[in-house]
Amino acid sequence: MGEVRGGTLGSDSGARTAFAERLALLYREAGNPPLKSVSEAVVRLQRVDERGRPVRVSAQRISDWRRAKNAPAQFAALAAVLQILIPEARRASPTPVSSGLYDLAQWQRLWERALADPVGERPEGPAAEPPPADSPVCPYRGLASYRQQDARWFFGRERGTEALVAQLRAAERGGGLVMLVGASGAGKSSLLNAGLVPALEEEGAHTVLQLVPGADPLGELTRLVPALAPLAAEARAAGEGDRSPAAGAIREAVTEWALDRRPPGTVTIPGPRSSPESPAPAARRTARPVLIVDQFEETFTLCPSEAGRRAFVQFLHAACTPGPAGPAPVQVVLGIRADFYEECLGYPELADALQHRHMVLGPLTTAELREAVTGPARAVGLELEAGLTELIVREVSADGPRGAHDAGVLPLLSHALLATWQRRRAGRLTVAGYRSAGGIQGAVAATAERAWSGLDPAARTAARLLLLRLVRLGEDTQATRRRGTRRQLAAESTDPDKTEESLEALVRARLVTLDAETVEITHEALLHAWPRLRHWIDDNRGDHLLRQRLEEDGRAWEDSERDSSLLYRGSRLEQARGWAETAGDTYLTRGALDFLAASVRLRKRTVLISRAAVAALTVLAVLAAGAAVVAWQQRNDAVFEQVLAEADRVQHTDPSLAAGLDLVAHRLRPDDEGAYSRLISIVNAPLATPLTGHTGAVYLTSFSPDGKVLATASYDRTVRLWNVADRGNPKPLGAPLHGHRSWVSSAVFSPDGHTLASAGDDGTIHLWDVTDPAHPKSLGEPLTGHDGTIYLVPGTSCRT
Repeated sequence: MGEVRGGTLGSDSGARTAFAERLALLYREAGNPPLKSVSEAVVRLQRVDERGRPVRVSAQRISDWRRAKNAPAQFAALAAVLQILIPEARRASPTPVSSGLYDLAQWQRLWERALADPVGERPEGPAAEPPPADSPVCPYRGLASYRQQDARWFFGRERGTEALVAQLRAAERGGGLVMLVGASGAGKSSLLNAGLVPALEEEGAHTVLQLVPGADPLGELTRLVPALAPLAAEARAAGEGDRSPAAGAIREAVTEWALDRRPPGTVTIPGPRSSPESPAPAARRTARPVLIVDQFEETFTLCPSEAGRRAFVQFLHAACTPGPAGPAPVQVVLGIRADFYEECLGYPELADALQHRHMVLGPLTTAELREAVTGPARAVGLELEAGLTELIVREVSADGPRGAHDAGVLPLLSHALLATWQRRRAGRLTVAGYRSAGGIQGAVAATAERAWSGLDPAARTAARLLLLRLVRLGEDTQATRRRGTRRQLAAESTDPDKTEESLEALVRARLVTLDAETVEITHEALLHAWPRLRHWIDDNRGDHLLRQRLEEDGRAWEDSERDSSLLYRGSRLEQARGWAETAGDTYLTRGALDFLAASVRLRKRTVLISRAAVAALTVLAVLAAGAAVVAWQQRNDAVFEQVLAEADRVQHTDPSLAAGLDLVAHRLRPDDEGAYSRLISIVNAPLATPLTGHTGAVYLTSFSPDGKVLATASYDRTVRLWNVADRGNPKPLGAPLHGHRSWVSSAVFSPDGHTLASAGDDGTIHLWDVTDPAHPKSLGEPLTGHDGTIYLVPGTSCRT
């Protein structure tokens, strides 16, 4: 690894001095470990740089960095040292003494500024990669969206920005929500932040509020507009009822805030000064706040309460709707993914906006696409090698309809350009660098795989669980991102150190975005562009949904101070427990494990209480026998009737308990014909032994001719075989039999017991060789020809 070396520090080397002081502070917080031990620890990490070379950092170079003598030429070297120091410092002091001291993203920005110090020296050593002649600031954001401070690098969406501003201005008089609709990856967040906000700045003084709904959208809104807090509390108390706050009250509260207050967390954009002749009220009217709600789809994916969603929409609509006394106090712009169009139609306010005040953010034109590639490079003085732009435009447009590109490909393009920038040569982006990065489709996967392969096995397991917990799976919708906090992810992990290590590696690769409070996958494009992650999500999707539901229920249980009414019971507990035993504790958070363990303890207590109740009834019967004849008879009659009633109540749900109660009843009255008849009727009845495994209803069971194997057909599209030679201890045989495309109605053995025929709703019959029931085999292609459901396969013929 090379360094950017400096001689005497002048007044222009403040960034490098700040970098050195920051590193010295972190070193001190880590306990001032010997430089040699840190250098050796870097070797043990077995990290590689962008060229695939092992990362090595000598003790002398670390010392030089701390003394501002030079700065690392590559961030990979610094990141390896930070990966040693930050965990040590965090163990000594979980809360950093200085904000951002443990934040790799802030370290990278500090390193970039230190590297940009114009001290005029070159990296030392022949193996060092020379620093670029241009500014080391990358104008491409990769998977991340462009921010307001990135507006100078935001190109290609000028037409879309003008259209959105026009839409906003058209809504000034009539009011109402303005919606920006586009596919995932079309650039909605970038247009709102780096396009719309600067455009509003040019028009005058505006207060711009920005929020992302999250799990509590109404709470996020009241955080920005505190005047709405009482009305929000009233809306929550009303719940699903009709007592939600009136639109006039909401409008009045927002108007009061807009005129007299500046809420925390807002971005104030200064405009041209008003002339002395301009009346103050008019100035205020022309500077109405603009509320931007980005990623509005989180209202549907993360907010669990329909009442909360509806109240949030109503608050936004009331705030941007004119009242009898004047215009709307604010204007509201919503950015939402196009695949949530249908969900919006269920809300009159959103449906009205989609009909009258919405803008669709489509693909860039070829000219705009060229500008998106060349504009950022031009802004920082980079050159593009001849033919690179044409190559990129051709690759981007290759898969789109009629030569147009897919609107969601822009994050992949930006990441490919970022990876190309990392391979620049003398201030030029080259075709070789672009191809080395993997191009449009391969750059994200290549970056992700490098980050993944740089982790040890334990850290890889932690990384997989971390990424899956940052994904929200829907029953019938595509997977989306979800946010978590660093503290929560560490607290829930069974291996916090490896979770922290994997998180830092993912942040370093810009696959995960980390700020002071939240952690999230940088862009949803990663969910599709990285084959490994896509496989994790799609593989055993049902298991992932079960895990996700279990973890969410565990969090709700913790939030409710461990309310026992939220614990699992019955089949739901058995399903979750069975999956957890199969998957292992590694794949569950600590909270979910505690939740499941508490549910199991509750079930054991319930069983003990049930048994105690039966024992108590028996004791009452014994005590009644020793009482006076009349009292004894009355008590015995009452107990007898109670036992019979209890037996009748649980006859279908727990036959074993019912049989025990019938026996108790007979012992209470040995001469009672009714009790004797009940007892005789169950003498030969087998006590129930449940067979669990199917995830749907079981339609038919059949025994093999020798009675040792049981076949069950289920709604879950599978047939299962069971070893019932020992009726008291049945066991599953082999894996479930798959093949039917719909529910299985029946499964019947042949007379010799060597063949099993299964039929189902898909109109097909499958034959299986069950000579060895533990290893059944399919016998050729399924039998087809029926147009409807096959309900029965008796022996060798079919009846439909």
